[in-house]
Formats: sequence, structure tokens, C-alpha cells
Amino acid sequence: SEGLGATVDAGLKEGVSSPLDLEAAMKQIKQLRADKKPEQAMAVIDGLPETMRNLRSLRLVRVFIGREISNERYSKEMKDVLAQYPDDPSLALIAIDEAALRGDYPATLKAIDTLDHAVGGDPFQDAVRSSIYFKQDDFAAARSHAEAAVKGEPTLVRAQYSLLDAEAALGDNNAVLT
Repeated sequence: SEGLGATVDAGLKEGVSSPLDLEAAMKQIKQLRADKKPEQAMAVIDGLPETMRNLRSLRLVRVFIGREISNERYSKEMKDVLAQYPDDPSLALIAIDEAALRGDYPATLKAIDTLDHAVGGDPFQDAVRSSIYFKQDDFAAARSHAEAAVKGEPTLVRAQYSLLDAEAALGDNNAVLT
């Protein structure tokens, strides 16, 4: 509700005649996305007053629309929003995906750390870390994080597979078989 209130307040401050005008713009964006016209949806956002375009909620919408346009646009929009909100754990969740898509594994690990810290530690994040280290051919680190994930949540299937992958890559056939 805070985000919605900030959006409406910014719109009224910038001369949008009523919250209904903002609602119409948001409905138009939603429809254009449903019609698979992301460039046109982005143009609607670009037509809003600058104060509104810079709101966190609308910047996040830009990230999602950017992904629909291209990986490059997705990365640009993600970079822009992270510059404004670098340690936001809700953005870290999206940043993990975007950085991994680009193959920027240090940025992926940083985003995982941000999210993991915000939730107070999570075995699933260790399993994701393991996958990232595996992609970097750092099989020892992949194994270490997979082991931590399995220890923290023994029934987590992703952690079990990550551990098997790391053990196999390290040539530890005994561990794979047990």
C-alpha cells in the first residue's frame, strides 16, 4: 500500500489529473504486455512524468517489460534499478536471474548473498550457490555449498542433485554411490 500511495501521490504532484488517469495508464501497460507489445508498454511508462517513472514500483515494471523486449534491455533496466536500490533483497531475487543469464557469476553470487542475508540463511540459496560454482568449474566450492544445503535441508532435491553433480565432477565415485 505504501508503494501504491507513493505512485498516486507522485502522479498527482506531477499533474496527473486523477488516480483514474494513472489507473488507465497501468491498464494500458497490462494490456500491451498481454498483447505481446512490450516496446509499446515501455513507451507508455516513458510517457509518464519523470518523478513517476523513477518510483521503485514503476522501475520494477520496467525490468519485467525489459525482459520481454530482450536480454540486453533486461540487463539495462536491472542495472538501472540496482543502482538506485543496491541492497534491496526483493530486487536481489530478480538480480540472481538476470546476472546468471548474462553469465556474470560474481554478480550472481553477490545477489544470492544479499537475498540469503535478508532471510537469515537459507539452504536453497546454498544449493543455488553450488550451481553457480559448478558453472565456474569450481567443483570444490560447489560441493561445499551443496553439502551445507543438504545438511540444512536434507529433503531439498536441488541440493541433493547439486551434491551429486559436484561429487561426480570431482571424481569422487564412492560419494556418488553412497
